[in-house]
Amino acid sequence: MFHGVLEKAMNGVLKPAQYIASLHHGLTRLKKCAIGKTEGTIMKNELSVEQLSKINSSLLDLGADYEANINILTALCGELLGGRCALYNRLNGDMLSSVGQWHTPPDYVSEDRPQGHICYDVIKRGISEPFIVRNLSETAYARTDPNVALYGLQTYIGHPVKCCGEAVGSLCVVYQDNVDISENDKHILGLTASAIGREEERKNVEEELHKSQQQLSNALNIAMLGHWELDVIKGIFTFSDEFYSIFRTNAKEMGGYRMPIEDYARRFVHPDDRHMVSEETRKTLDAKDPDFSRYIEHRILYADGSTGYLVVRFFIVKDDDGKTIKTYGVNQDITERKQTADSLNESQTRLKVALKNSPVILFNQDLELRYTWIHYPNPLFDPNSVVGKTDNELLPSNDAMCLTNIKRGVIETGVMRREEVRTTIHGQPFFYDLTVEPLFDSTGAIAGVSCASIDVTERKWAEEELIKSKEAAEAANVAKSEFLANMSHEIRTPMNAIIGFTDLLMETEMSDVQQHYTQIVQKSGGQLLDLIEDVLDISKIDAGKLELEKMEFDLLNLLKDFVDTMSLRALSKGLELSYDLKDDVPAL
Repeated sequence: MFHGVLEKAMNGVLKPAQYIASLHHGLTRLKKCAIGKTEGTIMKNELSVEQLSKINSSLLDLGADYEANINILTALCGELLGGRCALYNRLNGDMLSSVGQWHTPPDYVSEDRPQGHICYDVIKRGISEPFIVRNLSETAYARTDPNVALYGLQTYIGHPVKCCGEAVGSLCVVYQDNVDISENDKHILGLTASAIGREEERKNVEEELHKSQQQLSNALNIAMLGHWELDVIKGIFTFSDEFYSIFRTNAKEMGGYRMPIEDYARRFVHPDDRHMVSEETRKTLDAKDPDFSRYIEHRILYADGSTGYLVVRFFIVKDDDGKTIKTYGVNQDITERKQTADSLNESQTRLKVALKNSPVILFNQDLELRYTWIHYPNPLFDPNSVVGKTDNELLPSNDAMCLTNIKRGVIETGVMRREEVRTTIHGQPFFYDLTVEPLFDSTGAIAGVSCASIDVTERKWAEEELIKSKEAAEAANVAKSEFLANMSHEIRTPMNAIIGFTDLLMETEMSDVQQHYTQIVQKSGGQLLDLIEDVLDISKIDAGKLELEKMEFDLLNLLKDFVDTMSLRALSKGLELSYDLKDDVPAL
């Protein structure tokens, strides 16, 4: 009977209280059986009162500490089986570690390579039954397991410890002489190994639970989520660490995890939103529906006094009388999201105003070059007349082909292009300065094109008019140059005659006055001929072939000749023409 109780207890079927009660019941019955037999004998396949007492004492010492429990169970097995020492060896990576120890020598090495150790063979076999070896000194283990020779071991009994169906270790008891192992010993060893296996599973569960809790805590922190409960009867909140993290504080600074409603409102709710939060709380308490829930947003005060935004999702719990006794929920800090949304709205407003007053046409097209969005700065324009269509459906074939080739090239190369394109709308030609860029999706793949287009038709016509005007001006300039060249040629011929005959006249006999007048005519003719040459230089200027000439001249003679030439005209107007040259002015 007791074997069944012990097995249920070690396998976790019985709760601690149930196990202890059954244990005492088994002890009482076994004591009665022992009294009815010969004094000092033990019933076959039953445990002695002393063994039961040890089991009772050991199992009552089991707690939440994994390592302590392992050592308690290892010691219990060693004591019940009367061994020299007992060990629970577990595989940790590529090492065999003695996690549980009882009566091990001071110089015992608790970790070693597993190959050659008896316990390693037990683990590899993985068979759920005892493995017994006698006369160890005469077996191969005397050479492969260093503990056999070092401590003079003769008898070994071990049992695999399984966790989740897989052998992870071996519980063993060793002796320094050859002993007979009873069925009770085997059964106790098996049950204890099973109990250790349960400890391993519990440890794994606790580690997974701790890992999950840590992941949950990290997720809550990342999502800026904090949970809470409100005891409606007492008016007391209970907060989580994540809740306090939202408000940039912690339980220690706030004096614990509990806080009255009034303190919460004063410390964490923005003054302008306290009335609204109070009203929502009242509606919650008055709700008749047991499945009532609420979603609200309000401003908060961080511990440093700055303002943020919070979204709250909460539920209610009612008692049997339908009275709300508790509310619980989750808070999320949405300050960044709120600020981002506000900034986005502000940016979109600015963009709309800018686009409204901008001549730029903006549009997106997908990989099939269908319009997915368009902004056209014309209040009469209907975007629905374009969205979903392609250029082939909207424009003449030649225009559509030109645009399609440009956009296809951008999709294929991923390189932006800027072109001036011509399109025909309602039979009228229009010119656009078109910029086409690749449009990427969230994965970085090209999903279409994003385009900006400016109507440059008026500029185009102005440029063409300017070209025509320039061509006309150039033609007029050519005609002018030809005219000047012809006129200078026509004037030069008679001037050469005048100068030539003046030279001949100078060789005849004349009075001094006649001689003076003739010289004036001769010089003026030469000057006029020079002017004709200068007119020809204007043509050189237009052709870009003018060359500057550097030469010496007599300033006194230049002034004298000028006065002689112009004096007659000055006298005809009743004027006197003269010049005054200072002595320090060089003649040359």
